[in-house]
Amino acid sequence: MNLADKVDAIPSHAELVARARALVPVLAERAAQTEQDRIVPKASIDELQAAGFFCVLGPKRWGGYELGLEVANDIAMILAEGCMSTAWVYAVLAVEPFLIALFDERVAQDVWGNDPAVLVCGTSAGGPGNKAVPVEGGFRVTGRWRFASGCDHTEWTFLGGCHVADPAGTSAEWRMLLPRSDYQIVDTWQVAGLRGTGSRDLVVEDAPLEEVMADLFAGRADARLKGDA
Repeated sequence: MNLADKVDAIPSHAELVARARALVPVLAERAAQTEQDRIVPKASIDELQAAGFFCVLGPKRWGGYELGLEVANDIAMILAEGCMSTAWVYAVLAVEPFLIALFDERVAQDVWGNDPAVLVCGTSAGGPGNKAVPVEGGFRVTGRWRFASGCDHTEWTFLGGCHVADPAGTSAEWRMLLPRSDYQIVDTWQVAGLRGTGSRDLVVEDAPLEEVMADLFAGRADARLKGDA
């Protein structure tokens, strides 16, 4: 499924900034409730979606705009004038499409094949006990990750800092991508500031996975990680 031909027109930097500016009063009205509820309202996420903000860094072949971090950062800075928590969640969720595009195309197919509007959260704050154990046909993954901002609004998560033992017995930290069915959200986010980000813990208990992702920042973007169907 290729959505490149369905992107009628990519909005300019100025147009996206104007859309963000128009949302500031709306977000400001919800800011206190967002902090009290410790989660960005779905209505706000829907409005960010409708404005095209989550497409900014996404690949064109999947309906994204392929614009730069400067555009995403400007949007986040303006949204923060209305609600800091909403801006934080936007900044975190907006970068994940860029990361997904760096991997094998099968990753994007897994995430967006049925719905190009699906959002992905991410965190690298994993504990030392997080691990992926090689088994026949793939891996079994167990661990706990912290600070998954916006996780209540996403269907997948990018997790870093997972220890994977190779056949030689050494261990390296790899990244992984899991569907919502393979992890639990644990509400640990009782804080003083940015309460509305909902940066909760994600717990994975012996999840079956087909493949692990090589470290894309080391230039090895040739594998994926996918949960069982």
